[in-house]
Amino acid sequence: MTKRQSYMLQKRLFDIIVSLILITVTIPIMVIISVFVYVDLGRILFKQERIGQFGIPFYVYKFPTRKKGSTYEEQEVDFNNSRLTSLGARLRKYKLDELPQLFQVLGGKMSIIGPRPELPTYIKYHEELRNELLQYKTGLIDLAVIHYLDEDEVLRFKENPREYYCTHLLRKKINLSLETQRYQLKTWALIFRRTKII
Repeated sequence: MTKRQSYMLQKRLFDIIVSLILITVTIPIMVIISVFVYVDLGRILFKQERIGQFGIPFYVYKFPTRKKGSTYEEQEVDFNNSRLTSLGARLRKYKLDELPQLFQVLGGKMSIIGPRPELPTYIKYHEELRNELLQYKTGLIDLAVIHYLDEDEVLRFKENPREYYCTHLLRKKINLSLETQRYQLKTWALIFRRTKII
């Protein structure tokens, strides 16, 4: 077994174990959110096309956070937070709308640690960096997610949120995501040497 195969196997085992634990812990929360979202909006989930590893499109699933009549499947970042419901704003603030993606991690579509899957509209920006990032499986969390937990607030005070997102914020997020992957590879390499599990 090659080092890369060992890395992929251990990372997959990590994803399965952690996602199972998190699903077990959060399933009561997801049930409660589902009830409130259904009463508020008449639906429990929505899907949106994103770009995954190697540039392959797939759908991510979330709890809906926008008012009735909004286009959930649109291919733009939601710069207009006025469309959020009061419940949706709370879910977005604490990233609870993304809890259903734990099942996608368990199913192998995503990873716990990895770059967030991007909307097709924004793949063309910073192409060289983006192509490097597309070599990795998308995930729930990385340094970019942690650093920009307040992304909505950052964009809200910009004169042209979309332009700022495309020309400045995206590059910073991609670089942070790449930094996460390099650090992750070094960490797993250290685990291999010390444990010699595989």
